[in-house]
Amino acid sequence: MQENTGKLPHRPFRHIPMHVVYRLKGSLPVNVIERLRQERSRLYANRGNDKAGSEIAQEEFEVLLDNALHTESNGPYHLSDPAIATAVLDSWHFIAERLGLFIYAICVMSNHVHVIARSASGEDIDAGLIMGRHKSFTGKLCNRIMGQPSGPFWEVSYFDRDIRAGTFDTVMWYVLNNPVKCNLVAHWEDWPWTYLNPEFDALYRRSKQ
Repeated sequence: MQENTGKLPHRPFRHIPMHVVYRLKGSLPVNVIERLRQERSRLYANRGNDKAGSEIAQEEFEVLLDNALHTESNGPYHLSDPAIATAVLDSWHFIAERLGLFIYAICVMSNHVHVIARSASGEDIDAGLIMGRHKSFTGKLCNRIMGQPSGPFWEVSYFDRDIRAGTFDTVMWYVLNNPVKCNLVAHWEDWPWTYLNPEFDALYRRSKQ
């Protein structure tokens, strides 16, 4: 678990679902990033070095990161532009089709994005390669949409973790309900920048439950 800086080995997309969170360049102040690093170290120290403890620490840090993005960001909020949010979603659908990714859900917020996905074939897929291509393409496109010179659009780093057995439903609801948590909509289905794989309609859509 980390906000992956690109200097560390990337966790691949495998046969099990993985949760990825990535954010806009400059979306968190430096002092908040430093505090999150300290909190991450504390969580690992408290949970121990075994696999079970590390997995719980990952989940706890994920919540801290998400809360910071919701409450301690001073912008930018480029993803609130419908054209930009659409470009991000379209890019993931292209990746799924061309690079063999099975996407469970995507939620585009104003300054960050949640994705739950796995390898469609079960074979490992280089997540660093996928994230790099996605960020490069959407960064250039979104800069053009905003009419600004090409420059860093996304933070290089991103958070990723394999979803622990028995917690998939919890993580799905967490991602789907991100806009609800921020009081942007009353129900996740009202948020136009959330994608749910149709295979899961019966589990998560009101009309199908």
